[in-house]
Amino acid sequence: MKILLSIFISMISLFAPAQTYQQLWQKVNEAEKNDLPKSQLTVIKQIAAKATKEKQYGQLLKAQLKEGAVQVSISPDSLKPALSRMEQTYNRLSDPALKAVYATAIGKLYQKNGAALDEDDEEEVDDEEEMVVEEPKTIDRSKSWFDKALADPSLLASRPCSGYEPAMLKGVDDG
Repeated sequence: MKILLSIFISMISLFAPAQTYQQLWQKVNEAEKNDLPKSQLTVIKQIAAKATKEKQYGQLLKAQLKEGAVQVSISPDSLKPALSRMEQTYNRLSDPALKAVYATAIGKLYQKNGAALDEDDEEEVDDEEEMVVEEPKTIDRSKSWFDKALADPSLLASRPCSGYEPAMLKGVDDG
């Protein structure tokens, strides 16, 4: 009987209408309000899979950024692996405009989380050694990613941001 019931439930889910991004993001927000990060991650992964299949890059990017933020809220040391995954995705991309969007997001993550990342990179120094004040490594990384994002301004100017929403917001000069 249990087998028949699970088959029936599976069949219903196959014929149920596909959820919209708005419905899925609402579930993410509800899970966040209820402090359920694992539930958030489950729905975020559904959004990412749907966005990948449908080539909805704005939804995909937003999902990846949100996934990283949720993972960091659970475990702060998961920021580096999240950045690494985004960098790997960037390296696999062929669309130059999408690469620029990813480069901007990665640069922003380095910029926003620089102190935490630089803390992890610090090496132990003897008390007797003179401390030399250097610009944090993440500032260089952030600038490097922003430079990649702006490598071809004419390409960016020729593309409307509508294909990259909701991760990117419409600007004043976007048609």
